[in-house]
Amino acid sequence: MKERNDKNNMNFEITPEDKQLIFDTVAIIKKVMKPKLSLTPKERRNITALGVKREEFVKEIIAIVEKNPYICPEIFNTDDLKKWYNITKDFSEILNEINILQKQILNFYLIAGSKTYKKAMLIKQFLKHLNSVDTLYNEQYLRLNKYFKRKKETNE
Repeated sequence: MKERNDKNNMNFEITPEDKQLIFDTVAIIKKVMKPKLSLTPKERRNITALGVKREEFVKEIIAIVEKNPYICPEIFNTDDLKKWYNITKDFSEILNEINILQKQILNFYLIAGSKTYKKAMLIKQFLKHLNSVDTLYNEQYLRLNKYFKRKKETNE
């Protein structure tokens, strides 16, 4: 990914190779993250989330059980608790990295979109000026105005 500075006007460019590399990397992540797990909104609401406080609680429980293995009945598998806790920690680390990356990609997208829109609005202003001088551009200018029509307000 190239970053250029043109007299205080920062531009971000992504080459086709960069874009393909990103898509290939995402494909690898998707391949590793199998089986695909999808939850309905209702299922997500019914899952007990492991937040920071609950994670500390689980770590404390694991420490207690390791020091006092006789607390739990023999049929209770504390190794299973440790296994799921470690899986949770692994996914938490991955999720944090992906969230950081997602914010970075969003920032690039927002900057690029803002620059795009501002430049398009300048061209619209050029057309407006040309339309006031010559009606040759009237059709194009009127076509652009449809994007700025406000919904009619009803007074009831």
